[in-house]
Amino acid sequence: MLAEACDTETSLLDRWHVLRTRSRQEKALGSTLTSAGYEIFLPLINQVRIYGHRKRKTDSPLFPGYVFLWGPLEAAYFAMESGRIAQIIRVADQQRLDHELKQIRLALAGDAQLDPYPYLRVGHRVRVTQGPFRGIEGIVDERRSPDRLILVIDALGRATCMEIDASILAPID
Repeated sequence: MLAEACDTETSLLDRWHVLRTRSRQEKALGSTLTSAGYEIFLPLINQVRIYGHRKRKTDSPLFPGYVFLWGPLEAAYFAMESGRIAQIIRVADQQRLDHELKQIRLALAGDAQLDPYPYLRVGHRVRVTQGPFRGIEGIVDERRSPDRLILVIDALGRATCMEIDASILAPID
């Protein structure tokens, strides 16, 4: 349940805290906080992961590395003590975050197919992380359909294109 207290005044005790987790600690942190009685929002999506030649469906966080916590600041400190937190991010506009999280919750409740990789934009460099093409680097050219990308690979001063599943691409900083 998202915070209904964020109408015109935000309570000083209960508010949203964005917790940036350590690598792949979102579900474990969510379980710890829920067991302790705190309210969290951890949107999960069903994804197909590729392990060698096998495909497996898994529930993955929509926002990898982030858990949304509703409660007092002490709840965020409790989360920090778990050792699964890298940073507590202060939320200046509580009403806006509450509204945005409600929109995501409604979309997930309606079985919307959300794209967990919005940071893969045209012109950004990416690296293939899994499968037979692991390690190949290129530039995102354009989106052709919701689950495919065109990847431009620089070779000998020329470019060639290949279609590849967006779930196995990671941006290069």
